[in-house]
Amino acid sequence: MGQQAGQAQDIFARALAEQGGQLAYQAAEAERARQMAAVNQAPAMAAQDYADIQRLLTVGGAREQQQMAELQDAINRYNFEQNLPQMKLSQFANLFSSVPQGGVVTQTATPQGGK
Repeated sequence: MGQQAGQAQDIFARALAEQGGQLAYQAAEAERARQMAAVNQAPAMAAQDYADIQRLLTVGGAREQQQMAELQDAINRYNFEQNLPQMKLSQFANLFSSVPQGGVVTQTATPQGGK
């Protein structure tokens, strides 16, 4: 019976070692799968580093456009004020350009009736 007990222990040890190897292999495969998933997600994770910067760039661009519109409005107002006297003079001169030029018109009145 001693030899049978030794063989049983040997069989048990081999089965235990085989089962342990399979579990270790499965754990390594699972770890490798997680590593590959992380590698596949790396570009998306790297892109997130720049998402805040992109949002700041968008907001900065919008503010820059608003400031440019305000500046252009100020320029337009300044130009209008600078040209206002010339425009008023031109309008005043146009009042007289429609009056006939050159000829002299005379009217004579003839008395009618009387005492």
